[in-house]
Amino acid sequence: MVPLANHPDRGSVERAPATTSYLARRFGQIALDAVLVALLGVVLVGSALAVGLLLARLGAALFPALLTATSCGLALTMALNWWWHVWLPSRRGGSTVAMRWLGLRVVGLDGEPPRLGQYHARWLLVVVDWLFFGLVGIVMIIATPRHQRVGDVVARTRVALTAP
Repeated sequence: MVPLANHPDRGSVERAPATTSYLARRFGQIALDAVLVALLGVVLVGSALAVGLLLARLGAALFPALLTATSCGLALTMALNWWWHVWLPSRRGGSTVAMRWLGLRVVGLDGEPPRLGQYHARWLLVVVDWLFFGLVGIVMIIATPRHQRVGDVVARTRVALTAP
């Protein structure tokens, strides 16, 4: 297989993103993705609550209607989060929306595009990265040689700059 850096269909990536500019992009991308997913999640949960209130007005008991609607809204938000961080990058060259805007992409340590299982590992371990208000992830990105968070280390991936 052709490594990602030389792959004709996938563009190229910069090999050594050790600059302050890279770290600013990386942290900006994490914040921007979080804000975008949170805003869409608020819309989903709000819409679900509106449906719950409508059901209550149509005769359903208020508490069960709102509980069911909230549960559905949270499940939809979780599905959105999975789609945003796993499915979309696996189908769009390794980038979430914010990564694409900021010129970043996920690559395997071997230079190949990550497999779906690697995206799943990154996504599931974001829980560890957000411990202590994100301090674990911040320290990992700054301290590791490849600027990887816990999910990247376990999934054997890293976030690279896309070449101009």
